[in-house]
Amino acid sequence: SLLDPDRAMRAVVLALIAASILTAATGPYRPTAEPVEYVSQNDFVLWFVQGADTLGDPVSTRSRETLHVREADGGLEVAVDMVDEAFSSSHVYGIDASGRVGSVDGTPVDEIATPRVDVLPRVPVAWAELSPGTTWEDMVTRSGEEPFGSTAYTARRSYRVVGEEDAFGTRALLLVATGSVQLRQGGFQDPAQAVRWWQEVEGPVLDSVWFDVETRSLLANATHMDLAGTAGFEGGGDAITLPSGLRSSVRRVPPGS
Repeated sequence: SLLDPDRAMRAVVLALIAASILTAATGPYRPTAEPVEYVSQNDFVLWFVQGADTLGDPVSTRSRETLHVREADGGLEVAVDMVDEAFSSSHVYGIDASGRVGSVDGTPVDEIATPRVDVLPRVPVAWAELSPGTTWEDMVTRSGEEPFGSTAYTARRSYRVVGEEDAFGTRALLLVATGSVQLRQGGFQDPAQAVRWWQEVEGPVLDSVWFDVETRSLLANATHMDLAGTAGFEGGGDAITLPSGLRSSVRRVPPGS
């Protein structure tokens, strides 16, 4: 069968790409004396409609994520270590104070086909200006070419500072964002790379971000999206196109929350 939803769903996290066009150097991020640990939870379903059947089962992954923001030449860098039962990864991202990623492991993002540039929520506003009612617009856009085909990601968000609240056992500053996402992603369905798949979807996105008021460090954040469109599978001279979508909820919270 050309269609293997399980393989496709597990490729989603690595296939999501983005790059910020924000140029402001202000923002809340600064060096942390010690690494900060989080639990990262990713719940998603990548679905396809084939005939009268909707294919695709919910997938849930949970990992430990450690972030350490440090001073670097001309700015900051954040070291990110992720570990779960199935994999581990370790990368260093060059960032500015707003959270915009400029490099991955020393290589500029413009020289990487599909870099991860969504390490931190982008906040191009100085800490002193993060008061209730403050708003700003954010657009993230990126396109590239992979062996399986083209990729693209555009996200538009309108941010608003809600204010302080008691959350996660401390006093937190809450930011929310609403917007939309357009995504093209894909991959290979088999180790021999005989069958490739692609997906083009779009829809709404909702973000929530909490900063610890006392330490000014990122306390927690969550992103929810519900995207719909089409997908295709090609291989062995056969090709199919069918309705498809992605519902995703990604959360980063303190351990024990």
